[in-house]
Amino acid sequence: MESLTRHYQVPILITANTVAKLCGKDPDARLSGLAIHGMERVIVKGKEEPVALYRLEEQPDPSQPLVIEDCPVGAVVRFVEK
Repeated sequence: MESLTRHYQVPILITANTVAKLCGKDPDARLSGLAIHGMERVIVKGKEEPVALYRLEEQPDPSQPLVIEDCPVGAVVRFVEK
């Protein structure tokens, strides 16, 4: 994930698994003011199935409820570290 963070030039990347754990059935109020944006699905070294990547960002208004945007439907990218 560290090399993917550098590749996408974002401060924080999380996977769909982490999004599910953070949000569960009832997102915690401590997540207010955050936005989770789906980026793309990537096949990483050692995995056969694509991993959905999300970037975590602060919203301009910290009182806004958590916003989650799913990954766009489309092609899967195979990430090869250089």
